Amino acid sequence: MKKIVVVGDIILDRYIFGDVKRLNPESPVPLVDVTKQEYRLGGAANVANNIKSLGGEPYLVGVIGQDNDGKIIRNILKEKNIENDLVIDSKPTIVKTRVISGGNQLLRFDKEIINKVNDDTIELIYKTIELKIENILLISDYDKGVITENLADKLKQLNCKILIDPKPGNESIYPKAYLIKPNQKEFDEMKLDRNKYENILVTKGKKGMILYGAENNCIDISAIKEDVYDVCGAGDTVIATIATYLNKDYSLLDSVHAGNKAASIVVNKIGTSYVTKEELEK
Repeated sequence: MKKIVVVGDIILDRYIFGDVKRLNPESPVPLVDVTKQEYRLGGAANVANNIKSLGGEPYLVGVIGQDNDGKIIRNILKEKNIENDLVIDSKPTIVKTRVISGGNQLLRFDKEIINKVNDDTIELIYKTIELKIENILLISDYDKGVITENLADKLKQLNCKILIDPKPGNESIYPKAYLIKPNQKEFDEMKLDRNKYENILVTKGKKGMILYGAENNCIDISAIKEDVYDVCGAGDTVIATIATYLNKDYSLLDSVHAGNKAASIVVNKIGTSYVTKEELEK
């Protein structure tokens, strides 16, 4: 099976679960009695995790810090047998911490230093991609500094199918791509050059998706109605599923329908999650 190379911003998602039975006597805010804590792969690492759980073979490329949070990410990747080549950077690993009670998110706080990685790091990242690329390159851009103009210029040299999960403000630097997948809010903010992308997939949450094809045709895809508990990471699941199915030689439309079904499954899970091959086949 051909590998799917995933490059982008790697995030560690930390979840603190607990019960709220009263207000904090020191301040009128909920007092959380912590019951457990979990670490999950976030950002580009969540994309790779979804590909792996769907039976694909991801190869994750990105940057982590020389800290304990970076070690946690490497350990999770090892446990899940996800191949990777991570550059160790001087800035700390990005961590998003969410406090959950009764299935509801009470609070999120982020630990991050956002600046663009240097050219030496970009060169290391590109050389790895150039060595490992086989069929599909998936760019997972969370606008945390890995996807730079320098890297994007280098990626233009590759002969492969490029899929992009974008962030507004970076659209001018992206290489030409087979597919770009903004959500509705991102699509409204971005001025996409239609000639740069063979296909544009706009995800609209409960309203489904719209696929704009290479010949300016437009396909409206209805959402599969499910109870939505948490949309966190749903976009990662969609782009990962599409990449996995394209890599198995499914058509783009069939791959998008699979992504739509995967999204309907993952929003029923709390927090950053993934969909398994067995769940999707059901």
